[in-house]
Amino acid sequence: MIGNELAILQRAFHRECRSLAQYLGECWPWTHRGDREAQELVRSIIADERRWAEQLAELIDQRGGVPVPGTYPAEFTNCNLHFLALDHLLGRLAEFIERGVPALERDLAATSDDPPARKLLAQMLERKRGQVTALRKLAATGART
Repeated sequence: MIGNELAILQRAFHRECRSLAQYLGECWPWTHRGDREAQELVRSIIADERRWAEQLAELIDQRGGVPVPGTYPAEFTNCNLHFLALDHLLGRLAEFIERGVPALERDLAATSDDPPARKLLAQMLERKRGQVTALRKLAATGART
């Protein structure tokens, strides 16, 4: 069972390290003067994912594994996200996070024998659902506050 849970943690680690939010944090999309709330939300998401990646790496290490972040998906690197405005990217970020929720739900269900991993994955799942809601709300209002 440890090998399976290690693989689950490794996949979750990769998703957090190479997410759209992490990519946006490295490419700095264009912002408007009034994008403060959107910038703060995206920075918060980036910080959450970095913290979770660190915690996942620690769990992987404790179980004898080696955390491997991997590379960003081609869908990020091939579509010039560097040149898009942040307010345009909010909906895309919400969709990306939302698409990852089922994988996180499966991971949570599969880690029943690993309480520390289960606790972290449950926290991540709850927070990600809130992030999707916040991103969609900002995207609907035009993100300029």
